[in-house]
Amino acid sequence: MRSRAFPLCVLVALLLTGSSVVAAPKTSVMADSPPVGASVAGFTQIIVPGFGDRNNSWAWAMQWWNGYLYVGTNRAWHCAETYSLTRQFPTLFPYPPDDPDVECPENPNEMQLAAEIWRYSPLGKMWERVYRSPNDVHIPGTVGYTVARDVGFRGMAVFQEPDGTEALYVGSVSPRFIWDKAPPPRILRSTDGVNFAPVPQDPGSVLYELVESSLRNPVIYQDKIFFISGTVQGSGPLLAASNPAGGNDEFQIVSPPATIVSAAAVYNGYLYIGVQDLAQGYSILKTDASGPPPYTYTQVVGNGGYLTRRPNHEVLAMEVFDGRLYIGGNGIRGSLAMGLGGPAEMIRINPDDSWDLIMGEERETPTGWKFPISGFMPGFGNFFNGHIWRMIDFDGQLFVGTFDASTVQKDNPERGPTLRPVMGFDLYRSANGRDFVPVTRTGFGDKFNFGVRSLEVTPYGLFLGTANYYYGLQIWQLPSADSLADKFVYLPLLSGGTGNGAAAAAAVNASVATPQRVEALARDGDALLVWDAAPGAQRYQIWRATPLTSEVEGEMVDAGWGDATLAGETADLYWVDSGAGGSNDVYYVMSQGPNLAVSGPSNLAVVRPSSVRELMAELDAMAWNDPDAAGWSGVKQMVERAVTGEALDTTSEAVARLQQRLEDAGQGFLPAWRAKDAIYLLQKLQRRIALAQANLIPFSIE
Repeated sequence: MRSRAFPLCVLVALLLTGSSVVAAPKTSVMADSPPVGASVAGFTQIIVPGFGDRNNSWAWAMQWWNGYLYVGTNRAWHCAETYSLTRQFPTLFPYPPDDPDVECPENPNEMQLAAEIWRYSPLGKMWERVYRSPNDVHIPGTVGYTVARDVGFRGMAVFQEPDGTEALYVGSVSPRFIWDKAPPPRILRSTDGVNFAPVPQDPGSVLYELVESSLRNPVIYQDKIFFISGTVQGSGPLLAASNPAGGNDEFQIVSPPATIVSAAAVYNGYLYIGVQDLAQGYSILKTDASGPPPYTYTQVVGNGGYLTRRPNHEVLAMEVFDGRLYIGGNGIRGSLAMGLGGPAEMIRINPDDSWDLIMGEERETPTGWKFPISGFMPGFGNFFNGHIWRMIDFDGQLFVGTFDASTVQKDNPERGPTLRPVMGFDLYRSANGRDFVPVTRTGFGDKFNFGVRSLEVTPYGLFLGTANYYYGLQIWQLPSADSLADKFVYLPLLSGGTGNGAAAAAAVNASVATPQRVEALARDGDALLVWDAAPGAQRYQIWRATPLTSEVEGEMVDAGWGDATLAGETADLYWVDSGAGGSNDVYYVMSQGPNLAVSGPSNLAVVRPSSVRELMAELDAMAWNDPDAAGWSGVKQMVERAVTGEALDTTSEAVARLQQRLEDAGQGFLPAWRAKDAIYLLQKLQRRIALAQANLIPFSIE
């Protein structure tokens, strides 16, 4: 059997002329996935998977507008993707795909590919299908077979037109990636959210002559709307229009010649774009979009962040958070059906266009050595996290969602059993862009949820749409970041929080603060865990997870971590894990207060060197405006002398003075955004000094 039937068991629907209205049901179509209405890690699932039709594979687009959440889908995506590959490489990719969890018709001309747009009213808790693509494109070489004009809706944006009209614009995907004679992708427009019509696309016009099959990721900048016109994988030329309702030649190609754009975002008064390069790695360019196209661009980052081995070749996610532009990479080459590639990295661009490595491999760059300031290797330590797929700023926290290719290995007899504990997308959050806390590493407990495909902030909280081409997309709602603590913390946390750790559940007491700035420092074969005091805490619990590894193309790679176990407890602000100094274990700490109440989990901490080399490298890269030797230059000299152990007291005093100067307004040593970084690093430097004074670590630079 290549497939099995989809059990449409709980769909409650009222069919209307041209639309469908669906109340969120209370049960799920998959017995082993969280039911609709269930809360997992603070999120609640609000619709039956696939809106009751497993062919609705990914929540490919999401937009809040006029009191509704709009969601665009793609259809039967694994079937369509596989058949497109079959037509090119019939012996490598047989159709239908040999997967027991995918349902594809034996005759590919019968694939149900008509993409849909749904909208949700949070007040009424009702879903309504407001658009379905017409199924009116003749399939070449067949008699009587047609395919949908749009097989996916891949991006939405609200744009105010020159006459003041506000309209919702939707980019689509054409079936021409399968059948090359199909028409080009369209842009739909709606002024009421119910009636959608394509903008003009007459023969000979720019929109008609588009070569590829996709229009995606609209961005608004300088009174223009920008779309990426790319392959089905998504990357290609950048289009712009100031009057998009006119369609046709109102759109112009504005990216540099022969440039393959993969993402775009507005930051610091400019339009930033990610440019694909399969050989050297992605680059980041910026423009003010002035003058005639193509605009003038300036390179900000090149060569995949100057990683020499397996650089990320394109950018998939860009998000402004706390005054920085965060960049999420793509390590997967080619189709997701292949399921393998390198892990994704993250960087962030600062207001002066300098950049920091958030997650990835340390490397030497034209501006000096860069270390991952989160402590994480690529993919959050998981080789199979091939995309940083979506990011968003919500309630003062940066949420980061991945595509986790471990799900694609579910039926692999060698990799599958090892990877089963980590199958499903990862979702992390951070309040400062450095210290990350996992929300789930298992797709909310559903291994078929392999990707976070859309995120949208609304007055009713954060909505998350999944990619799940096995049993249908899912939509999850998080009312507020505060609700992440929920009533209980389920342990072990790293297993995804679906209740399988319910025996270890503990009541959360809001009066018990969560430990902050947890570090795991290598020390003579041991791991020294250290953290800041948490108000209300009487003791601290230390939780540890050991790494998983898997073989990929003859190489053993990290595949994240298994379940966390309680490693120890202490009333101190440090704890030693004997024999773990050289490991890839990961830790988090929880405060324990009266009546055994516990706090939420701290950031994850991976074992890192106890030396101050990384701190000094980051501090040294700052553009200090300080000719005074009592500032950074003086502190640096004192730190270099302190390795003898003779000047720790005076070095500590100098660090404290510099930190105080940075905290005081108007000192002029650094811009405010950079001063925040420096204060964070100086606090860590003070911690290293204090640990050395207590003879817990040696004080060293290398």
